[in-house]
Amino acid sequence: NEEAVCVIRTYDVYIRAHCGDGEVSELSHVFKARSYTVVMQTVGCAVISSCSAGITDDEGYVNNYSPNCNSELVVYPSTLGALLKLTGNYRIGYGDSLFIYDGAGTGGTLLFHQYGSMSTQQNLPQVISSVGPLTIRFVSDESVENRGFEFYAECITCVPVAVTVDSVGSTTAHASWTNVGNLNSEWQVAYGPSGFDINSATPITVTTNSYHMANLAPNMNYQCYVRVVCGSGDYSEWTSTTFHT
Repeated sequence: NEEAVCVIRTYDVYIRAHCGDGEVSELSHVFKARSYTVVMQTVGCAVISSCSAGITDDEGYVNNYSPNCNSELVVYPSTLGALLKLTGNYRIGYGDSLFIYDGAGTGGTLLFHQYGSMSTQQNLPQVISSVGPLTIRFVSDESVENRGFEFYAECITCVPVAVTVDSVGSTTAHASWTNVGNLNSEWQVAYGPSGFDINSATPITVTTNSYHMANLAPNMNYQCYVRVVCGSGDYSEWTSTTFHT
C-alpha cells in the first residue's frame, strides 16, 4: 500500500477579555492547534488512523479531481474502542462514483454510494461505522471531472440507537435496540402517548439493550424513546419509534 498525502496546518490560538465599554485586555497566546488533511491518491490504496483528519480527493477539493481515479482509503479510529464517523460534502461529475463501506476494505456493508451527475454541492449524510473503521473508494472516468469531496473524520463512543418495538399486545410491548460496537452499557427509556413531551418525561435507566413496557392502555398510539448514557450527565440524542396497542 502506498501512503496518502497529509497536509498539516498549525494554528495559533489567542484569547482576550472583554472588559466593557469597548475596552479589551491584551491578547494572550493560549496554545498551538494542529489539524491535517489527508489527500487521497489518484490511484492506489492507503490506510490512516485518525479522530480529526480532513479527507479529500486527489486535488484537495480546491481544483477538480483527476480523470481515471481509482483509489481507496481505510480510516481507522485512533481512539481505542471508538467508532469512526464521517461528515462533509461532495460534488461528483457524471460517470464517477463515490463509495463508503463499513469496516476495512470493500467487503463490508455499503453505507453510502453516490453516482455522479452532481452540478451542486451536496451534504454527506452522517456515516457511522458499526465495527470501527470506514473505507472510502473513489472512481472517476476520463471526462466530466468535478470538485470532488471533503470529509471530516470523528471518533465516537456514544452512538445514538435505532429502537424497535415488537411483541405488542393490548397492554404490553417490548422495545429493543442495538448496542453498536458493544460500546455502551447503560441507556435511558421513556414512553407515553404519541406526541408526549420527551423533555418533561422521567426516563428509566436500564443496563440491557431492551425494555418491557407494561400497563399500557389498549387501542392507543404510543411513542418510545431511547438514548445512550455516555457518562455522568452526558447522553446521546433521543431516538424514537411509534406503535399501536
